[in-house]
This record gives sequence, structure tokens and C-alpha cells, in this order.
Amino acid sequence: MTDAPQPRELRIEFYSAAGDKLDATPLVGNDIAEFSRTAAEKRIGTFSLKVPYPAGAEVVNGRQIWVYRGGELIFKGEINSIVTQLDNGQRVKVATGSTPARLKLVKKTTLNVRFNDSLATIGETLLSGTGYSVGQFDVPVTNMVIPFFGNTIWDALSKVADGFNYLLREDVVAAEIDMGEFGDYSGLTFLNVAQHAPDLPKI
Repeated sequence: MTDAPQPRELRIEFYSAAGDKLDATPLVGNDIAEFSRTAAEKRIGTFSLKVPYPAGAEVVNGRQIWVYRGGELIFKGEINSIVTQLDNGQRVKVATGSTPARLKLVKKTTLNVRFNDSLATIGETLLSGTGYSVGQFDVPVTNMVIPFFGNTIWDALSKVADGFNYLLREDVVAAEIDMGEFGDYSGLTFLNVAQHAPDLPKI
């Protein structure tokens, strides 16, 4: 799904890797040439941000971006890579990265055990100390013995979801992990266009 709002609808603020707000000028309006985010079932979310010069001074590797639309926080991500390129003759900075789950949930779990417990309890145990918590977890009619043997936390969660034939997704704003029979979802792309064309989709 693609969205192309007017530039005033987006505001991007900068935070440290630890999540502390920085004294940095936010990106608004024409400072944002393009922003897109992608989230898919069983995949850690990613994003891409394109900023024309000279507005991109605050776009720095390792910083978090918090993206607001109409005053509502819609995304958090950490910048992992930055490249400079020409876009229709204009110099732009392109930053890409992922949600905080990339750092917090790809560590290997020390739980070299088999679980035979409720789904919520397994989720709470795996997510303990990660900064993420259990969100929407369905309640299966039975428990299941699931071995982990040193998988990453994300892979262990995926293994649990597979065991119950459930879907797994990340709620990056709430810092929660959901697991259940809900539908899949994809990302949004925000484009800074000079004029809203009639054939551009609206949401």
C-alpha cells in the first residue's frame, strides 16, 4: 500500500540509540523527499528515508528516527546506513535502517530448554529484558513442547508461532510482539510530491 500525503503531514524527530530525545532540528515539509516503512509477518521492520541537502545534517548513523503523521507517532527506527546520491539532479541523503527489534531481538536466547507452557508465558519469558513486551497473543487450546537450543529471540518466537500455525508481528510504536491468527500487513510509503495527482491512492 502506498500513501502520498502533503509534506506538512510528516514530522521526523531524532533520538539517541538509547531512546533519548536529541536537541536536533526535526525534519518537516520539504525536508522529507520520501519516507517508506515495511513490516511483514515474521520479519523485522525496515525503513528508507530520503532527505534533500542541506536538510539532512541531523540524519546520522546510529540515531533513531520517530516519525509522526498529524501528531500521531507511526514509526520508530534506527539508522543503519547512509548514502548520498543524485535524484533528478538534486543531491539527496538516503538513510536506511530497521526497527529496534533488529538489535534487541536478534540476540541468542540463553534458554536452551524446551517449553511446555502457555503461549503468553513463553512470550513473556523470551521477551524479558529486551524492552519488548507481549501484545496481542491468542490463546491456543493446548500447550506444546518447543525446543529452542540457542536460537535468537526472534527466531525462537517464530518457532513458537510456527508450532501453533500462528502469525508473528512487531508493533514498533508500542514495543510489543503480537502472535495469533490475525492477517498479514505490509508497509506504507510517504512521498513528497509537488502536486497531488488524481490517480494517487488515498488512505
